[in-house]
Amino acid sequence: MNTSQFLLGAIVAIIGFSAVMPAIFVMFVVKPDHLRVGYFDAMVVATLTVVTFSVVQLYQLRKGSGMFITPPMLFILASIATFATGFMEAADGGPHLIFVPILFLNVLYFFVVGNAWMRIGGGIVTCLVYSWCVYESGLRGSSYLAALIVGITVISLAQLMIFPIWANQNRNIKLLSLQRRIVEIAGETPTTEQSLEITLPLLSRLLPIRRAVAVAVDNDGDLQSVLAAWPVKDPGDLALGGTKEAIRARLEGVPIIADSKCWFLGGFAGSATVIIVLEFGKVSWLAKFSLEDTIKAIHPSFLGLTARRAHIELLEFLSQTDPLTGIPNRRVIFDNLNGEIERARRSEKPLSVAMLDLDHFKIFNDTFGHVAGDKALSAIVDVWQARVRAQDTLGRYGGEEFTLIMPETDTQGAVLVLDELRKLTDKLNLEAKITASAGVATWNKLEDVPTFLDRADQALYNAKRRGRNRVEYL
Repeated sequence: MNTSQFLLGAIVAIIGFSAVMPAIFVMFVVKPDHLRVGYFDAMVVATLTVVTFSVVQLYQLRKGSGMFITPPMLFILASIATFATGFMEAADGGPHLIFVPILFLNVLYFFVVGNAWMRIGGGIVTCLVYSWCVYESGLRGSSYLAALIVGITVISLAQLMIFPIWANQNRNIKLLSLQRRIVEIAGETPTTEQSLEITLPLLSRLLPIRRAVAVAVDNDGDLQSVLAAWPVKDPGDLALGGTKEAIRARLEGVPIIADSKCWFLGGFAGSATVIIVLEFGKVSWLAKFSLEDTIKAIHPSFLGLTARRAHIELLEFLSQTDPLTGIPNRRVIFDNLNGEIERARRSEKPLSVAMLDLDHFKIFNDTFGHVAGDKALSAIVDVWQARVRAQDTLGRYGGEEFTLIMPETDTQGAVLVLDELRKLTDKLNLEAKITASAGVATWNKLEDVPTFLDRADQALYNAKRRGRNRVEYL
């Protein structure tokens, strides 16, 4: 609760109190003969204030804009309206039917705005006020008891009538909030697994679940991997079994509920199908009515989450990968080389980088066409990729020029690797012979990324100037 909310709530409470004060003043100070019109008009003002702010608050919550005014101040406002009703009833000689709608609206207000304690407290306040009004009317004994029972019964029935409506509305508000949050999570996390790890615990806000797990299954419904689990990493037997249900959830696309469990399609992760498995705890009688509808409402949110994650991951892949050869592009080369420089600085181990270029590749393209040229580039990269180590980074710098980052490799070792790649290129069975030149540089512990690459490029220039199909270093 921030300062502006507190001040706004205080202003509303003052307005509500001011609305009923004239009526109280007229009743207890002026004491005219015809009170009914005066205090009824005053209570209409107070009631309209309560109803107006209830509607505004509900509208704000449905929009997901947060609290319009503070719940404590709203509780005070409703309590003032309730006590004012009691004063007016007492001044007029006891309870009258004209005040029942006002008490009903006050109870509704407690339900719409307050939390559980406010709803309970509001009901108690209303009953106590009504009891005092009956007592002030002069009724005693069995007459008092009968009037008390009737009044409290009416108030209780009002609460029972409001509760299902409030519960459904509250569920819808939470559902909208959850759906919005799931969409946000997809854009905040780097992987589908992490998105699901954050999302699964949120389901407990709406569903009486004891455990939840997201699994990847193949076309036969067999378990491939556990993507996320809640409340513990090890989902136990919840991730096992249920093959038929998983297949049905995949094919039918609707939630399957059986044996205190639920299966529904959560989308796709690569070639695998994501199935969400829920295990219910104790389900109340009221929750049973909306359980299936709630799951059906959540279901599309998971489909949207995995679809958005797949789209984001595809965009990230395309932005980091050369579309022809499938190896990292220039952007990734700079990022990886910067990281390797930092690691080399900490470990004090050598780091080498090489620039490679295919000799006279433009002539090859002009002679055999760009399709043949693309095939030749892919074939050469495949051969090079099979030779370099897993910790090495082979990337396409641009055109027919490539970069190879070699951690923990000195100049001598780098030259040997590049000479081997040169020979492998020379042996390829292509439309015409293609050779490669390379320049090697080893980090001198002072260079930044551009300077480091520029030195390797200068070594490549020397290799080309000295006859091509060779490796030089600086």
